[in-house]
Amino acid sequence: QGTCTLGDLDGEGLIAFRKGSAFFETVDSALRIAGVTPNFVMGTSDLSMTRNLASRGLGIALLPRSLAEIDGPPIDVVEIKPTPPIRTVALTWSESGPRSPASRAFLAFALDWLGEALGREIRR
Repeated sequence: QGTCTLGDLDGEGLIAFRKGSAFFETVDSALRIAGVTPNFVMGTSDLSMTRNLASRGLGIALLPRSLAEIDGPPIDVVEIKPTPPIRTVALTWSESGPRSPASRAFLAFALDWLGEALGREIRR
């Protein structure tokens, strides 16, 4: 496993995952900020298919580490340095609206998990 920069991808044929998706926008934005004009040679609507196409040599796929490291068609994994942006996930809810027992349980779980990840109590 080697390393590269986003700039090293300039001019390379890239396999895009679902243009218009949050994942695509994150990748596209990171490339452009790095001064790379993306050269998307094909696109898919499934991240596993994106990996499969890369394994066949049809282009370079930028994938979440979790997908790159699981069993599947053989691929060379190259870490991008510095680490590109991570997607932000937001959790929203209505303070005044009714909540089901399931949604209250999920919210409690999510806030507990976030508190542990950040090492501090999260206001409820």
